[in-house]
Amino acid sequence: MAFIPVGEAEAEIVALERNSADQMWVGFLPSDSTNAADRVLGALEATGLNVDIAMVPEFMVTETCADELAERLAASSVSPRMVIAGSGPTRDMRDGQPWNEARILNACGTELWRQRKIWPAGLDQRRALSFGMSDPGPDGQILEDTAAGDEVVVIDADGLGRCVVLICQDIQMRSFTDDLIRMYQPDWVFVPILDTGVAEGRWMHTRTFELSALSQSRFLVASSLTLAIKAKIQDPACALAVGPKEPSGIGQTRQDVPRALAIAKTDPQVSPGIALIRWRSGLWLKTVVGSK
Repeated sequence: MAFIPVGEAEAEIVALERNSADQMWVGFLPSDSTNAADRVLGALEATGLNVDIAMVPEFMVTETCADELAERLAASSVSPRMVIAGSGPTRDMRDGQPWNEARILNACGTELWRQRKIWPAGLDQRRALSFGMSDPGPDGQILEDTAAGDEVVVIDADGLGRCVVLICQDIQMRSFTDDLIRMYQPDWVFVPILDTGVAEGRWMHTRTFELSALSQSRFLVASSLTLAIKAKIQDPACALAVGPKEPSGIGQTRQDVPRALAIAKTDPQVSPGIALIRWRSGLWLKTVVGSK
């Protein structure tokens, strides 16, 4: 599994702020010099490995970039079985706002499905200031400047099983996401996010740990690194994977049972940046949220 952050430097994501009806909004785009197709294909080619799943984070692939990536995959020497082409703003708009949409492709660049973010996020004062944005005030928020989607697509993919994409905050929706995981029992849950990287004990770990008690799903989370640099976080990781819970033992509750966890950083020897995780091999450890 390959995680390609695309955004690796401070200037590689552009934040576009606006005010409307006393509400502050922010839209995110990759910078003009940040070409997702170049970086995804360049990173995969640089590894020289056959990758099953490649993931790109939230807001790093616009609809136009996804079109380019699909076209170039068809002619490329790399052949990942599935590419979760991050997410990014669409050309279509509703009430002046684009949707935040992920495109999922196969090795030939054929579109398998698209997923739009359901629940646009908000930044409180602390996080907005840490990212160099305007001050929304102690009780205010800067809201994500995208339209809300209205469906989650569940796909049965040949050779991989049942797949779902939940973009960033969508994995936090309660009880919708809990019910989705419980009822549909996906094999893979892909979570592209925009954050300061990933880490053990943070929300992306605790939430996927919690949901893993409801199914045998494998959760993959991909983050860019731009906001980590803006927030002056040292040596951030961009990839997180949480595996299914192990069978429970005597006296254990479902939440007590360890889960498999892997966190990976980009390889400094490979450019463009890429982090690799092999399922249940190498980087994995057992984790119980709240334990030492």
